[in-house]
Amino acid sequence: MDKKRGSAVRPADGSTRRLPLFLTGLIFPLLTVFFFKTNVAAQSDLTRPLDFSRYGLIAANYLREIWDFGGWPLSQALLALIALQQAGYFFIYVITPHDLQLHLDTSLVRLLYQTYPLTLFTFFTLSKNSPC
Repeated sequence: MDKKRGSAVRPADGSTRRLPLFLTGLIFPLLTVFFFKTNVAAQSDLTRPLDFSRYGLIAANYLREIWDFGGWPLSQALLALIALQQAGYFFIYVITPHDLQLHLDTSLVRLLYQTYPLTLFTFFTLSKNSPC
């Protein structure tokens, strides 16, 4: 069987003439999808990083909770070691689709508890009376 050049790209029956009709038929479904996306669909999670007012609210809550957390004096060495983990948490709050203040009130302390073992390890490692 001999294969003609371009036969895989161009249909043999001349259906390219029907392409304008096909595209015309797509107008109604595309308009329906456009209407749904603009008026009905939920907002995307990825639009939250552009709302810069969220950054201040998150940072203020972080500082308040870290200052009061565990009753310890604020140590820059401890904050430096856990900064990367906290930065990850911070940006998760930035993109959250939920009510930001409610989300901060219900989860930030729990996230600080997850950092607590690392903070204890760092504290005792840097302590002058450490047996290590």
